Amino acid sequence: MSSGTDSHFDFHSLDLLWEAVKYPGLTQSAKDIDHLKKALPRRLSVFDYKQKKSLLWTVFVGGTGTGKSTLFNALCGSNISETGVERPKTTGAIVYVHKKASWEADFPFLEFEIKRDGSSSGESFTVVEHAREDISHLVLADTPDLDSLEIRNRRMAEDLYLLSDIIVFVASQEKYADEVPSRFFNRIHQEGKPYFILFNKADPATTRKEILLFFQSRGMKIPEDRLCLVPYMQSPSIESISNQHEFSNFTSLFFQETDKDKFPRLLRNGEAGSAQILRDNIDLLIDLLEDENTAGQKWMAELDSLFKDSSRYLSAQTEAHHAKESRNHIQNEVRKIFSKYDLLAGPRRYISGLFLMPLRFLGFRKEESPESHRKELLKAGKRVDISPVLTTVERFNRLALERLFPADETSPLFHKLRQPGIALTGEEIRKKTGDEQEKLALWLEETFQELARGIPKSKELGIYSMSILWGILILSFEVVLGGGIGLLEAALDTALTPFITKGSARLFAYHELQKIAHELDCRYQDGLLSILLEQRSLYESCLVPLLTSEETLEVLRSLRKQMERLK
Repeated sequence: MSSGTDSHFDFHSLDLLWEAVKYPGLTQSAKDIDHLKKALPRRLSVFDYKQKKSLLWTVFVGGTGTGKSTLFNALCGSNISETGVERPKTTGAIVYVHKKASWEADFPFLEFEIKRDGSSSGESFTVVEHAREDISHLVLADTPDLDSLEIRNRRMAEDLYLLSDIIVFVASQEKYADEVPSRFFNRIHQEGKPYFILFNKADPATTRKEILLFFQSRGMKIPEDRLCLVPYMQSPSIESISNQHEFSNFTSLFFQETDKDKFPRLLRNGEAGSAQILRDNIDLLIDLLEDENTAGQKWMAELDSLFKDSSRYLSAQTEAHHAKESRNHIQNEVRKIFSKYDLLAGPRRYISGLFLMPLRFLGFRKEESPESHRKELLKAGKRVDISPVLTTVERFNRLALERLFPADETSPLFHKLRQPGIALTGEEIRKKTGDEQEKLALWLEETFQELARGIPKSKELGIYSMSILWGILILSFEVVLGGGIGLLEAALDTALTPFITKGSARLFAYHELQKIAHELDCRYQDGLLSILLEQRSLYESCLVPLLTSEETLEVLRSLRKQMERLK
Protein backbone atom coordinates (compact mmCIF):
# COMPACT_ATOMS: atom_id res chain seq x y z
CA MET A 1 0.00 0.00 0.00
CA SER A 2 1.34 3.38 -0.94
CA SER A 3 0.48 5.08 2.34
CA GLY A 4 1.21 2.30 4.76
CA THR A 5 -2.47 1.93 5.69
CA ASP A 6 -3.26 -1.55 7.01
CA SER A 7 -6.87 -1.74 5.86
CA HIS A 8 -7.59 -3.61 2.65
CA PHE A 9 -11.12 -3.93 1.41
CA ASP A 10 -12.45 -6.56 -0.94
CA PHE A 11 -14.38 -4.06 -3.01
CA HIS A 12 -15.05 -6.63 -5.71
CA SER A 13 -17.34 -8.46 -3.26
CA LEU A 14 -19.67 -5.44 -3.31
CA ASP A 15 -21.11 -6.26 -6.73
CA LEU A 16 -24.39 -7.41 -5.18
CA LEU A 17 -24.59 -4.15 -3.25
CA TRP A 18 -24.73 -2.04 -6.39
CA GLU A 19 -27.37 -4.32 -7.91
CA ALA A 20 -29.50 -3.72 -4.79
CA VAL A 21 -29.24 0.07 -5.12
CA LYS A 22 -32.49 1.09 -6.83
CA TYR A 23 -34.67 4.15 -7.13
CA PRO A 24 -38.10 4.95 -8.60
CA GLY A 25 -37.24 8.47 -9.79
CA LEU A 26 -39.61 10.51 -7.64
CA THR A 27 -37.19 13.31 -6.69
CA GLN A 28 -35.46 15.95 -8.78
CA SER A 29 -31.99 14.57 -7.97
CA ALA A 30 -32.87 10.96 -8.78
CA LYS A 31 -30.67 10.83 -11.89
CA ASP A 32 -27.63 11.53 -9.72
CA ILE A 33 -28.23 8.13 -8.10
CA ASP A 34 -27.70 6.39 -11.41
CA HIS A 35 -24.45 8.29 -11.93
CA LEU A 36 -23.18 7.47 -8.42
CA LYS A 37 -24.25 3.86 -8.75
CA LYS A 38 -22.01 3.55 -11.80
CA ALA A 39 -19.16 5.76 -10.60
CA LEU A 40 -18.69 4.47 -7.05
CA PRO A 41 -17.75 0.87 -7.95
CA ARG A 42 -15.09 2.15 -10.34
CA ARG A 43 -13.75 4.65 -7.82
CA LEU A 44 -13.60 1.95 -5.15
CA SER A 45 -11.80 -0.44 -7.50
CA VAL A 46 -9.27 2.24 -8.40
CA PHE A 47 -8.82 3.13 -4.73
CA ASP A 48 -8.18 -0.52 -3.86
CA TYR A 49 -5.73 -0.89 -6.76
CA LYS A 50 -3.74 2.21 -5.89
CA GLN A 51 -3.44 1.20 -2.24
CA LYS A 52 -1.51 -1.86 -3.39
CA LYS A 53 0.82 -0.02 -5.81
CA SER A 54 3.67 2.44 -5.43
CA LEU A 55 3.40 4.05 -8.82
CA LEU A 56 2.63 7.69 -9.52
CA TRP A 57 0.23 8.10 -12.43
CA THR A 58 0.55 11.26 -14.53
CA VAL A 59 -2.31 11.61 -17.00
CA PHE A 60 -2.52 14.00 -19.96
CA VAL A 61 -6.05 15.17 -20.76
CA GLY A 62 -7.37 17.68 -23.27
CA GLY A 63 -9.70 18.38 -26.14
CA THR A 64 -9.44 17.54 -29.80
CA GLY A 65 -6.68 19.30 -31.74
CA THR A 66 -4.88 20.77 -28.73
CA GLY A 67 -1.57 19.04 -29.54
CA LYS A 68 -1.77 16.91 -26.42
CA SER A 69 0.05 13.90 -27.87
CA THR A 70 2.93 16.04 -29.13
CA LEU A 71 3.46 17.55 -25.65
CA PHE A 72 3.14 14.08 -24.13
CA ASN A 73 5.94 12.83 -26.37
CA ALA A 74 8.05 15.81 -25.39
CA LEU A 75 7.66 15.12 -21.66
CA CYS A 76 8.46 11.44 -22.19
CA GLY A 77 11.54 12.46 -24.15
CA SER A 78 10.72 10.00 -26.87
CA ASN A 79 8.75 10.29 -30.07
CA ILE A 80 6.50 7.39 -29.15
CA SER A 81 4.48 7.72 -32.35
CA GLU A 82 7.63 6.61 -34.21
CA THR A 83 7.80 3.32 -32.25
CA GLY A 84 5.20 1.80 -34.54
CA VAL A 85 2.08 2.90 -32.69
CA GLU A 86 -0.66 3.65 -35.18
CA ARG A 87 -3.25 5.54 -33.22
CA PRO A 88 -5.92 7.87 -34.55
CA LYS A 89 -6.05 11.03 -32.51
CA THR A 90 -9.28 10.13 -30.76
CA THR A 91 -8.88 6.38 -30.21
CA GLY A 92 -7.36 4.49 -27.30
CA ALA A 93 -4.62 5.54 -24.89
CA ILE A 94 -0.86 5.23 -24.62
CA VAL A 95 0.87 4.31 -21.36
CA TYR A 96 4.61 4.94 -20.98
CA VAL A 97 5.94 2.79 -18.14
CA HIS A 98 9.11 1.13 -16.88
CA LYS A 99 9.50 -2.42 -18.13
CA LYS A 100 9.86 -3.80 -14.58
CA ALA A 101 6.95 -1.84 -13.09
CA SER A 102 4.31 -4.09 -11.56
CA TRP A 103 1.17 -2.32 -12.64
CA GLU A 104 -1.01 -4.91 -14.40
CA ALA A 105 -1.92 -7.11 -11.41
CA ASP A 106 -5.41 -6.25 -10.12
CA PHE A 107 -5.79 -3.56 -12.79
CA PRO A 108 -9.30 -2.15 -12.16
CA PHE A 109 -10.45 -1.80 -15.76
CA LEU A 110 -10.72 -5.34 -17.03
CA GLU A 111 -12.52 -4.24 -20.18
CA PHE A 112 -9.39 -2.50 -21.44
CA GLU A 113 -7.57 -4.46 -24.09
CA ILE A 114 -3.88 -4.04 -23.28
CA LYS A 115 -1.55 -4.17 -26.29
CA ARG A 116 2.18 -4.11 -26.63
CA ASP A 117 2.49 -4.86 -30.34
CA GLY A 118 2.34 -1.28 -31.52
CA SER A 119 -1.30 -1.37 -32.61
CA SER A 120 -4.37 0.02 -30.92
CA SER A 121 -8.08 -0.45 -31.50
CA GLY A 122 -11.37 0.02 -29.73
CA GLU A 123 -10.98 0.43 -25.98
CA SER A 124 -7.40 -0.82 -25.95
CA PHE A 125 -4.52 1.15 -24.67
CA THR A 126 -1.05 0.59 -25.87
CA VAL A 127 1.81 0.05 -23.46
CA VAL A 128 5.20 1.43 -24.41
CA GLU A 129 7.92 0.25 -22.06
CA HIS A 130 11.23 1.94 -21.25
CA ALA A 131 14.29 1.26 -19.09
CA ARG A 132 14.81 4.73 -17.56
CA GLU A 133 15.49 4.29 -13.86
CA ASP A 134 14.96 8.00 -13.09
CA ILE A 135 11.25 7.68 -13.87
CA SER A 136 10.73 4.01 -13.01
CA HIS A 137 8.20 5.06 -10.35
CA LEU A 138 6.11 7.04 -12.86
CA VAL A 139 3.36 5.94 -15.21
CA LEU A 140 2.78 8.51 -17.95
CA ALA A 141 -0.53 8.19 -19.80
CA ASP A 142 -1.92 9.97 -22.83
CA THR A 143 -5.72 9.73 -22.99
CA PRO A 144 -8.30 10.01 -25.77
CA ASP A 145 -9.83 13.44 -26.35
CA LEU A 146 -12.26 14.65 -23.70
CA ASP A 147 -14.65 15.86 -26.39
CA SER A 148 -14.38 12.77 -28.56
CA LEU A 149 -17.54 11.79 -30.40
CA GLU A 150 -16.98 8.20 -29.29
CA ILE A 151 -18.46 7.36 -25.90
CA ARG A 152 -15.84 4.68 -25.26
CA ASN A 153 -13.06 7.23 -25.73
CA ARG A 154 -14.59 9.66 -23.26
CA ARG A 155 -15.10 6.81 -20.80
CA MET A 156 -11.45 5.76 -21.10
CA ALA A 157 -10.31 9.34 -20.45
CA GLU A 158 -12.55 9.39 -17.37
CA ASP A 159 -11.20 6.06 -16.07
CA LEU A 160 -7.57 7.08 -16.50
CA TYR A 161 -8.37 10.33 -14.72
CA LEU A 162 -9.51 8.25 -11.73
CA LEU A 163 -6.11 6.54 -11.71
CA SER A 164 -4.21 9.82 -11.87
CA ASP A 165 -2.13 11.37 -9.10
CA ILE A 166 -1.13 14.38 -11.23
CA ILE A 167 -3.02 15.83 -14.19
CA VAL A 168 -1.47 17.64 -17.13
CA PHE A 169 -4.35 19.56 -18.70
CA VAL A 170 -3.63 20.59 -22.29
CA ALA A 171 -5.57 23.50 -23.81
CA SER A 172 -4.97 25.55 -26.92
CA GLN A 173 -5.66 29.04 -28.17
CA GLU A 174 -8.76 27.99 -30.05
CA LYS A 175 -10.07 25.34 -27.60
CA TYR A 176 -9.46 26.54 -24.04
CA ALA A 177 -12.94 28.06 -23.65
CA ASP A 178 -14.80 25.05 -25.09
CA GLU A 179 -17.51 23.72 -22.80
CA VAL A 180 -16.46 20.08 -22.35
CA PRO A 181 -12.75 20.62 -21.59
CA SER A 182 -13.57 23.64 -19.38
CA ARG A 183 -16.10 21.66 -17.40
CA PHE A 184 -13.61 18.82 -16.95
CA PHE A 185 -10.89 21.16 -15.74
CA ASN A 186 -13.33 22.69 -13.27
CA ARG A 187 -13.80 19.20 -11.83
CA ILE A 188 -10.02 18.71 -11.58
CA HIS A 189 -9.74 21.98 -9.72
CA GLN A 190 -12.60 21.23 -7.34
CA GLU A 191 -11.38 17.74 -6.49
CA GLY A 192 -8.01 19.18 -5.52
CA LYS A 193 -5.76 17.00 -7.68
CA PRO A 194 -2.30 18.43 -8.40
CA TYR A 195 -2.23 19.72 -11.96
CA PHE A 196 -0.36 21.67 -14.60
CA ILE A 197 -1.96 23.59 -17.46
CA LEU A 198 -0.15 23.52 -20.78
CA PHE A 199 -1.61 26.31 -22.92
CA ASN A 200 -0.45 25.14 -26.33
CA LYS A 201 -0.27 27.04 -29.65
CA ALA A 202 -0.39 30.31 -27.74
CA ASP A 203 -0.65 33.52 -29.74
CA PRO A 204 2.25 35.92 -29.03
CA ALA A 205 -0.34 38.52 -28.01
CA THR A 206 -1.85 36.23 -25.37
CA THR A 207 -0.53 36.98 -21.88
CA ARG A 208 -0.33 34.80 -18.80
CA LYS A 209 -2.47 37.32 -16.92
CA GLU A 210 -5.20 37.06 -19.53
CA ILE A 211 -5.42 33.27 -19.14
CA LEU A 212 -5.35 33.46 -15.33
CA LEU A 213 -8.16 36.04 -15.38
CA PHE A 214 -10.20 33.78 -17.66
CA PHE A 215 -10.07 30.94 -15.13
CA GLN A 216 -10.57 33.35 -12.23
CA SER A 217 -13.79 34.60 -13.86
CA ARG A 218 -15.03 31.02 -13.60
CA GLY A 219 -14.19 30.77 -9.92
CA MET A 220 -10.80 29.07 -10.30
CA LYS A 221 -7.68 30.73 -8.99
CA ILE A 222 -4.72 29.16 -10.79
CA PRO A 223 -1.18 29.41 -9.27
CA GLU A 224 1.11 31.03 -11.80
CA ASP A 225 3.67 28.24 -11.69
CA ARG A 226 0.94 25.77 -12.73
CA LEU A 227 0.44 27.53 -16.08
CA CYS A 228 2.78 27.06 -19.04
CA LEU A 229 2.26 28.94 -22.32
CA VAL A 230 3.73 27.02 -25.26
CA PRO A 231 3.85 29.29 -28.34
CA TYR A 232 2.52 28.27 -31.71
CA MET A 233 5.09 26.40 -33.88
CA GLN A 234 4.81 25.65 -37.56
CA SER A 235 6.19 22.11 -37.28
CA PRO A 236 6.57 21.22 -33.59
CA SER A 237 9.01 18.45 -32.67
CA ILE A 238 10.28 16.99 -29.42
CA GLU A 239 13.48 19.01 -29.72
CA SER A 240 11.81 22.32 -30.54
CA ILE A 241 9.27 21.95 -27.75
CA SER A 242 11.80 20.74 -25.18
CA ASN A 243 14.05 23.71 -25.95
CA GLN A 244 11.19 26.17 -25.56
CA HIS A 245 11.68 28.19 -22.36
CA GLU A 246 8.17 27.81 -20.90
CA PHE A 247 8.00 24.07 -21.56
CA SER A 248 11.51 23.60 -20.18
CA ASN A 249 10.43 25.31 -16.94
CA PHE A 250 7.39 23.04 -16.78
CA THR A 251 9.40 19.81 -17.19
CA SER A 252 11.92 20.96 -14.60
CA LEU A 253 9.22 21.69 -12.03
CA PHE A 254 7.30 18.52 -12.90
CA PHE A 255 10.28 16.19 -12.35
CA GLN A 256 11.27 18.02 -9.16
CA GLU A 257 7.84 17.47 -7.66
CA THR A 258 7.63 13.85 -8.77
CA ASP A 259 11.15 12.63 -8.00
CA LYS A 260 11.63 9.42 -6.03
CA ASP A 261 12.06 11.21 -2.71
CA LYS A 262 8.85 13.24 -2.94
CA PHE A 263 6.42 10.99 -4.77
CA PRO A 264 5.36 8.92 -1.68
CA ARG A 265 3.95 12.13 -0.19
CA LEU A 266 2.01 12.73 -3.39
CA LEU A 267 0.62 9.19 -3.20
CA ARG A 268 -0.48 9.68 0.41
CA ASN A 269 -2.13 12.99 -0.40
CA GLY A 270 -3.84 11.46 -3.41
CA GLU A 271 -5.11 8.54 -1.35
CA ALA A 272 -6.48 10.89 1.31
CA GLY A 273 -8.19 12.99 -1.36
CA SER A 274 -9.68 9.93 -3.04
CA ALA A 275 -10.92 8.59 0.29
CA GLN A 276 -12.62 11.90 1.03
CA ILE A 277 -14.30 11.94 -2.37
CA LEU A 278 -15.52 8.38 -1.77
CA ARG A 279 -16.90 9.33 1.62
CA ASP A 280 -18.67 12.35 0.17
CA ASN A 281 -20.10 10.30 -2.69
CA ILE A 282 -21.33 7.54 -0.39
CA ASP A 283 -22.91 10.15 1.89
CA LEU A 284 -24.58 11.74 -1.10
CA LEU A 285 -25.83 8.39 -2.39
CA ILE A 286 -27.32 7.49 1.00
CA ASP A 287 -29.02 10.88 1.25
CA LEU A 288 -30.48 10.60 -2.25
CA LEU A 289 -31.72 7.05 -1.64
CA GLU A 290 -33.32 8.08 1.64
CA ASP A 291 -35.00 10.98 -0.16
CA GLU A 292 -36.33 8.56 -2.76
CA ASN A 293 -37.62 6.22 -0.04
CA THR A 294 -39.32 9.13 1.71
CA ALA A 295 -40.89 10.18 -1.57
CA GLY A 296 -41.93 6.56 -2.05
CA GLN A 297 -43.73 6.59 1.31
CA LYS A 298 -45.60 9.74 0.30
CA TRP A 299 -46.44 8.07 -3.01
CA MET A 300 -47.85 5.08 -1.15
CA ALA A 301 -49.88 7.38 1.10
CA GLU A 302 -51.31 9.07 -1.98
CA LEU A 303 -52.10 5.65 -3.47
CA ASP A 304 -53.93 4.67 -0.27
CA SER A 305 -55.83 7.95 -0.36
CA LEU A 306 -56.89 7.29 -3.95
CA PHE A 307 -57.97 3.77 -3.01
CA LYS A 308 -60.10 4.96 -0.08
CA ASP A 309 -61.64 7.69 -2.22
CA SER A 310 -62.36 5.20 -4.99
CA SER A 311 -63.87 2.75 -2.48
CA ARG A 312 -66.28 5.43 -1.35
CA TYR A 313 -66.95 6.29 -4.98
CA LEU A 314 -67.72 2.62 -5.76
CA SER A 315 -70.15 2.46 -2.84
CA ALA A 316 -71.84 5.65 -4.04
CA GLN A 317 -71.96 4.33 -7.61
CA THR A 318 -73.60 1.06 -6.59
CA GLU A 319 -76.10 2.89 -4.40
CA ALA A 320 -76.93 5.31 -7.21
CA HIS A 321 -77.26 2.42 -9.61
CA HIS A 322 -79.57 0.58 -7.25
CA ALA A 323 -81.63 3.72 -6.64
CA LYS A 324 -82.43 3.77 -10.34
CA GLU A 325 -83.91 0.30 -10.04
CA SER A 326 -87.55 0.69 -9.08
CA ARG A 327 -88.97 -1.09 -6.07
CA ASN A 328 -91.59 -2.51 -8.45
CA HIS A 329 -88.83 -4.45 -10.18
CA ILE A 330 -87.83 -6.05 -6.89
CA GLN A 331 -91.46 -6.83 -6.11
CA ASN A 332 -91.81 -8.43 -9.52
CA GLU A 333 -88.76 -10.55 -8.80
CA VAL A 334 -90.35 -11.61 -5.50
CA ARG A 335 -93.45 -12.71 -7.35
CA LYS A 336 -91.45 -14.61 -9.96
CA ILE A 337 -89.49 -16.44 -7.30
CA PHE A 338 -92.53 -17.46 -5.30
CA SER A 339 -94.61 -18.38 -8.30
CA LYS A 340 -91.97 -21.05 -8.76
CA TYR A 341 -91.19 -22.00 -5.18
CA ASP A 342 -94.26 -21.12 -3.10
CA LEU A 343 -96.19 -24.39 -2.66
CA LEU A 344 -99.25 -22.45 -1.47
CA ALA A 345 -99.44 -20.13 -4.48
CA GLY A 346 -102.49 -21.72 -6.16
CA PRO A 347 -105.04 -24.48 -5.85
CA ARG A 348 -103.19 -26.87 -8.12
CA ARG A 349 -99.89 -26.46 -6.41
CA TYR A 350 -101.67 -26.41 -3.06
CA ILE A 351 -103.21 -29.81 -3.79
CA SER A 352 -99.94 -31.05 -5.21
CA GLY A 353 -98.19 -29.90 -2.09
CA LEU A 354 -100.63 -31.72 0.17
CA PHE A 355 -100.30 -34.86 -1.92
CA LEU A 356 -96.53 -34.83 -1.90
CA MET A 357 -96.12 -33.79 1.72
CA PRO A 358 -96.13 -37.35 3.14
CA LEU A 359 -93.53 -38.39 0.58
CA ARG A 360 -91.40 -35.44 1.51
CA PHE A 361 -91.66 -36.31 5.19
CA LEU A 362 -90.54 -39.82 4.37
CA GLY A 363 -87.59 -38.45 2.40
CA PHE A 364 -88.76 -39.81 -0.98
CA ARG A 365 -89.10 -36.49 -2.79
CA LYS A 366 -85.99 -35.73 -4.77
CA GLU A 367 -84.61 -32.29 -4.10
CA GLU A 368 -83.07 -30.20 -6.82
CA SER A 369 -79.38 -30.97 -7.27
CA PRO A 370 -76.63 -28.56 -6.16
CA GLU A 371 -75.66 -28.22 -9.81
CA SER A 372 -79.12 -26.96 -10.76
CA HIS A 373 -79.01 -24.60 -7.79
CA ARG A 374 -75.66 -23.19 -8.90
CA LYS A 375 -76.94 -22.69 -12.44
CA GLU A 376 -79.88 -20.69 -11.09
CA LEU A 377 -77.49 -18.50 -9.09
CA LEU A 378 -75.13 -17.92 -11.99
CA LYS A 379 -78.06 -17.16 -14.27
CA ALA A 380 -79.16 -14.50 -11.79
CA GLY A 381 -75.60 -13.13 -11.70
CA LYS A 382 -75.44 -12.68 -15.47
CA ARG A 383 -78.18 -10.09 -15.29
CA VAL A 384 -76.07 -7.82 -13.12
CA ASP A 385 -74.85 -4.52 -14.59
CA ILE A 386 -71.15 -4.11 -13.68
CA SER A 387 -70.87 -0.55 -14.99
CA PRO A 388 -70.28 0.85 -11.44
CA VAL A 389 -67.14 -1.30 -11.10
CA LEU A 390 -65.91 -0.40 -14.58
CA THR A 391 -66.52 3.30 -13.95
CA THR A 392 -64.75 3.19 -10.58
CA VAL A 393 -61.62 1.40 -11.81
CA GLU A 394 -61.42 3.68 -14.85
CA ARG A 395 -61.67 6.72 -12.57
CA PHE A 396 -59.05 5.24 -10.23
CA ASN A 397 -56.64 4.73 -13.13
CA ARG A 398 -57.23 8.26 -14.41
CA LEU A 399 -56.48 9.74 -10.98
CA ALA A 400 -53.39 7.53 -10.69
CA LEU A 401 -52.15 8.85 -14.03
CA GLU A 402 -52.63 12.43 -12.82
CA ARG A 403 -51.19 12.06 -9.31
CA LEU A 404 -48.87 9.06 -9.21
CA PHE A 405 -46.93 9.09 -12.48
CA PRO A 406 -43.53 10.80 -12.08
CA ALA A 407 -42.98 14.02 -14.02
CA ASP A 408 -39.82 12.54 -15.54
CA GLU A 409 -40.95 10.15 -18.26
CA THR A 410 -37.51 8.49 -18.30
CA SER A 411 -37.69 7.49 -14.62
CA PRO A 412 -37.83 3.78 -13.69
CA LEU A 413 -41.24 4.12 -12.01
CA PHE A 414 -42.80 5.85 -15.01
CA HIS A 415 -41.55 3.02 -17.21
CA LYS A 416 -42.92 0.40 -14.79
CA LEU A 417 -46.33 2.04 -14.55
CA ARG A 418 -46.60 2.08 -18.34
CA GLN A 419 -45.97 -1.63 -18.72
CA PRO A 420 -48.80 -3.77 -20.15
CA GLY A 421 -50.92 -5.48 -17.51
CA ILE A 422 -50.70 -2.76 -14.87
CA ALA A 423 -54.05 -1.10 -15.64
CA LEU A 424 -56.91 -3.62 -15.60
CA THR A 425 -58.88 -3.80 -18.83
CA GLY A 426 -62.68 -3.88 -19.09
CA GLU A 427 -62.56 -7.53 -20.08
CA GLU A 428 -60.42 -8.38 -17.06
CA ILE A 429 -62.82 -6.53 -14.76
CA ARG A 430 -65.81 -8.40 -16.23
CA LYS A 431 -64.09 -11.73 -15.71
CA LYS A 432 -63.06 -10.89 -12.16
CA THR A 433 -66.60 -9.73 -11.34
CA GLY A 434 -67.93 -13.01 -12.72
CA ASP A 435 -65.39 -14.93 -10.64
CA GLU A 436 -66.56 -13.12 -7.52
CA GLN A 437 -70.18 -13.98 -8.30
CA GLU A 438 -69.25 -17.61 -8.80
CA LYS A 439 -67.55 -17.63 -5.40
CA LEU A 440 -70.75 -16.22 -3.89
CA ALA A 441 -72.84 -18.87 -5.63
CA LEU A 442 -70.59 -21.62 -4.29
CA TRP A 443 -70.71 -20.19 -0.78
CA LEU A 444 -74.50 -19.81 -0.88
CA GLU A 445 -74.94 -23.38 -2.13
CA GLU A 446 -72.73 -24.70 0.68
CA THR A 447 -74.62 -22.55 3.17
CA PHE A 448 -77.94 -23.89 1.91
CA GLN A 449 -76.75 -27.50 2.21
CA GLU A 450 -75.54 -26.88 5.75
CA LEU A 451 -78.80 -25.16 6.70
CA ALA A 452 -80.86 -27.94 5.15
CA ARG A 453 -79.03 -30.57 7.18
CA GLY A 454 -80.06 -28.71 10.35
CA ILE A 455 -83.82 -28.75 9.61
CA PRO A 456 -85.68 -31.82 10.91
CA LYS A 457 -88.08 -33.42 8.44
CA SER A 458 -90.76 -33.65 11.10
CA LYS A 459 -91.22 -29.86 11.20
CA GLU A 460 -94.24 -28.21 9.62
CA LEU A 461 -93.95 -27.49 5.91
CA GLY A 462 -94.09 -23.64 6.06
CA ILE A 463 -90.71 -21.97 5.90
CA TYR A 464 -88.87 -25.27 6.28
CA SER A 465 -89.77 -26.48 2.81
CA MET A 466 -86.42 -26.81 1.05
CA SER A 467 -87.86 -25.36 -2.15
CA ILE A 468 -89.15 -22.29 -0.35
CA LEU A 469 -85.88 -21.88 1.54
CA TRP A 470 -83.89 -22.11 -1.66
CA GLY A 471 -86.24 -19.65 -3.32
CA ILE A 472 -85.64 -17.10 -0.58
CA LEU A 473 -81.85 -17.55 -0.88
CA ILE A 474 -82.08 -17.11 -4.65
CA LEU A 475 -84.03 -13.93 -4.04
CA SER A 476 -81.35 -12.74 -1.60
CA PHE A 477 -78.66 -13.43 -4.20
CA GLU A 478 -80.50 -11.49 -6.91
CA VAL A 479 -81.29 -8.53 -4.70
CA VAL A 480 -77.71 -8.33 -3.36
CA LEU A 481 -76.29 -8.32 -6.89
CA GLY A 482 -78.87 -5.98 -8.36
CA GLY A 483 -80.59 -4.13 -5.56
CA GLY A 484 -78.42 -3.69 -2.52
CA ILE A 485 -78.89 -4.45 1.15
CA GLY A 486 -81.56 -1.74 1.68
CA LEU A 487 -83.91 -3.37 -0.79
CA LEU A 488 -82.88 -6.77 0.49
CA GLU A 489 -84.43 -6.00 3.89
CA ALA A 490 -87.75 -5.14 2.28
CA ALA A 491 -87.63 -8.16 -0.01
CA LEU A 492 -86.88 -10.53 2.85
CA ASP A 493 -89.75 -9.20 4.91
CA THR A 494 -92.10 -9.49 1.93
CA ALA A 495 -90.93 -13.02 1.15
CA LEU A 496 -91.14 -14.33 4.69
CA THR A 497 -94.51 -12.84 5.63
CA PRO A 498 -96.73 -15.62 4.13
CA PHE A 499 -94.75 -18.41 5.77
CA ILE A 500 -93.52 -17.45 9.19
CA THR A 501 -95.49 -18.02 12.35
CA LYS A 502 -95.05 -16.41 15.70
CA GLY A 503 -92.68 -17.85 18.23
CA SER A 504 -89.45 -19.77 17.84
CA ALA A 505 -90.04 -20.79 14.22
CA ARG A 506 -90.45 -17.16 13.21
CA LEU A 507 -87.32 -16.13 15.07
CA PHE A 508 -85.26 -18.94 13.57
CA ALA A 509 -86.46 -18.32 10.05
CA TYR A 510 -86.13 -14.57 10.07
CA HIS A 511 -82.82 -14.19 11.86
CA GLU A 512 -81.11 -17.11 10.11
CA LEU A 513 -82.06 -15.93 6.66
CA GLN A 514 -81.35 -12.31 7.55
CA LYS A 515 -77.89 -13.31 8.77
CA ILE A 516 -77.18 -15.21 5.54
CA ALA A 517 -78.43 -12.34 3.41
CA HIS A 518 -76.31 -9.80 5.26
CA GLU A 519 -73.18 -11.93 4.94
CA LEU A 520 -74.01 -12.45 1.29
CA ASP A 521 -74.11 -8.69 0.81
CA CYS A 522 -70.84 -8.19 2.72
CA ARG A 523 -69.10 -10.86 0.66
CA TYR A 524 -70.33 -9.27 -2.55
CA GLN A 525 -69.19 -5.79 -1.54
CA ASP A 526 -65.83 -7.21 -0.48
CA GLY A 527 -65.62 -8.98 -3.84
CA LEU A 528 -66.15 -5.72 -5.72
CA LEU A 529 -63.60 -3.96 -3.52
CA SER A 530 -61.14 -6.80 -4.11
CA ILE A 531 -61.06 -5.84 -7.79
CA LEU A 532 -60.24 -2.26 -6.87
CA LEU A 533 -57.73 -3.54 -4.32
CA GLU A 534 -56.06 -5.65 -7.00
CA GLN A 535 -55.66 -2.56 -9.17
CA ARG A 536 -54.11 -0.75 -6.20
CA SER A 537 -51.76 -3.71 -5.61
CA LEU A 538 -50.65 -3.64 -9.24
CA TYR A 539 -49.59 -0.01 -8.80
CA GLU A 540 -47.86 -0.81 -5.53
CA SER A 541 -45.98 -3.68 -7.18
CA CYS A 542 -44.43 -1.12 -9.55
CA LEU A 543 -42.96 0.97 -6.74
CA VAL A 544 -41.82 -1.48 -4.05
CA PRO A 545 -39.14 -3.31 -6.13
CA LEU A 546 -37.65 0.09 -7.06
CA LEU A 547 -37.00 1.19 -3.47
CA THR A 548 -33.64 0.54 -1.82
CA SER A 549 -34.10 -1.68 1.22
CA GLU A 550 -32.99 -0.67 4.69
CA GLU A 551 -30.56 -3.61 4.66
CA THR A 552 -28.85 -2.18 1.56
CA LEU A 553 -28.67 1.26 3.16
CA GLU A 554 -27.04 -0.31 6.21
CA VAL A 555 -24.37 -1.91 4.00
CA LEU A 556 -23.68 1.51 2.47
CA ARG A 557 -23.43 3.08 5.93
CA SER A 558 -21.02 0.32 6.98
CA LEU A 559 -18.90 0.98 3.89
CA ARG A 560 -18.91 4.67 4.79
CA LYS A 561 -17.60 3.83 8.27
CA GLN A 562 -14.81 1.74 6.76
CA MET A 563 -13.77 4.68 4.61
CA GLU A 564 -13.90 6.92 7.69
CA ARG A 565 -11.03 4.92 9.24
CA LEU A 566 -8.76 6.11 6.45
CA LYS A 567 -8.73 9.70 7.68
